Amino acid sequence: MKMIYSKFGNTGKQISKLGFGAARLPEYKIGNSWHLDRETVNNMVMTSIDLGINYFDSGDLYCHGLSELAIAESLSHNGRRNSVYLANKVMPASLNSENTFRKNLENQLMKLNQDHFDFYYFWGIGKDDFDNMTKYGYIEDAKRAKKDGLIDHIGFSFHDSADAMKYIIDKCNAFEMVLCQYNILDRTNEEQMAYAKEHGLGVLVMSPLAGGRLVNPHKMLHNDWSDLDALSIEIAMRFVLSNKSVDCTLSGFSDINMVKENVGYISQCSAMSQEELDRVSAMVSQLSKFSDLYCTGCNYCQPCAMGIDISRYFNAYTLSNVYRLNKSAFDDFLAMQRESDFIGAEKCIQCYKCVERCPQKIDIPKKLVKVDRYLNKLVRFYDFMKKLDDNQEG
Repeated sequence: MKMIYSKFGNTGKQISKLGFGAARLPEYKIGNSWHLDRETVNNMVMTSIDLGINYFDSGDLYCHGLSELAIAESLSHNGRRNSVYLANKVMPASLNSENTFRKNLENQLMKLNQDHFDFYYFWGIGKDDFDNMTKYGYIEDAKRAKKDGLIDHIGFSFHDSADAMKYIIDKCNAFEMVLCQYNILDRTNEEQMAYAKEHGLGVLVMSPLAGGRLVNPHKMLHNDWSDLDALSIEIAMRFVLSNKSVDCTLSGFSDINMVKENVGYISQCSAMSQEELDRVSAMVSQLSKFSDLYCTGCNYCQPCAMGIDISRYFNAYTLSNVYRLNKSAFDDFLAMQRESDFIGAEKCIQCYKCVERCPQKIDIPKKLVKVDRYLNKLVRFYDFMKKLDDNQEG
């Protein structure tokens, strides 16, 4: 397997076409505390570097606040920090007169035992966020931090209507890269990504597999794509990397096999022909009917004020409603209900804070009602089938 590299905008850096996304690292829970499988994370990081990945992306909200430290420590302890690029983020809404941009940045660097970040993003911004950042001087603060060597390159990750990206690029010459969502199911930012590229920004994309929805959709569709096995991971990756505006696609890894598989797809990727792109577009029109709940599992909606595990609810629903994996959905939902700290969807107080944080702007309280009803109906069905089997055996 041979990694492919891209010129990353005007930064002067060459980065791997596949980046290590650190939002889905292997976690486990003891009591009320979350932990990472640090040995597995370390092996994932080292394997990634050995296979050519040189871009590592994290943030202080990922994996219940454990992600960025695990990645930084793994890189440093193995002497590989200087052979890769480390990206981190700040959420503008977290900044105020007490927690200034500079103070927040310095605390992050101290926590992770770093003297600088190679790439630093204003996290999940839209037009209103950008206007507030300008108003409060955060961009000037970032430029000063760059001048002082604490940041090498300044960028933004984007969650807003597509036109807002062009607005931000036109208004600010400090940004050197943009991170946005892009995949077969969501091509909203396609034109703006090209605009960013034309203006010298590096372009990274997240959710290339649409939060996992494009992993095995060929199980539910019957398309004439025998040579390419319908919309497999390979096709999803090829689609993203066929876009000349894309420098790197981030993939969220949970185990070493995922690292190896994704590197394999990237290293063997060839650009799609126009005919293939047209065929993908035709498939998307069929897939659209399964997209009534487009949750990517990013967990930005968490923590819920009432403790509801929103993304797990939605994941179980997607397993059944989209992939037709009803037994898997039932097992996952039942396991969730049996946990000691389980909070049911009926406890939702409709505060809508989750909606404010959701990149997809899903009406989460409304969808939770539908999903909860659907999953409980699934439970009743399997309970009925089990009783039927028991009666037949008796």
